[in-house]
Amino acid sequence: MSCRFSIMVKFALGENLNMSYYVFSQLLDDLDSLYKKIVVQNSSEGRIMSRREICEIIANSPAPRLYLTPERARKLTFNFDKYRAPANSHKRGKAAMHAEFYRRYLELPKEMRSMTNIERIIGEPAPSFYLSAHRINKLLYKVYDRRK
Repeated sequence: MSCRFSIMVKFALGENLNMSYYVFSQLLDDLDSLYKKIVVQNSSEGRIMSRREICEIIANSPAPRLYLTPERARKLTFNFDKYRAPANSHKRGKAAMHAEFYRRYLELPKEMRSMTNIERIIGEPAPSFYLSAHRINKLLYKVYDRRK
């Protein structure tokens, strides 16, 4: 990632800067590695795909983790424990990710619902990136086109 892009991300994230930046950097790295893997795989088969097609494949691919900070996950669990309802989100992907987190959280026995286990839940593989192909394309555009 370029220095200018790193600074821009840091200012955009605001609170919990270090952890938010770390999770966002992991997301970009995971998207980048999956993008490269798909490109190499298709080029070895002699197929040429557009970035939009690759982003569709990435959007439907499993992710290595849930992209939540431990602080955000703790707030979500507090909200769930207090109100017995997941946090509202206007974004479908974010709401689906929160629902997956809650499902995993509720599978834990009450005595095991500690921050250590919450961090373990976050680190487990996720069924998808919970991002649209359009959003993935925008993120990859920032990664690749700002490196020049």
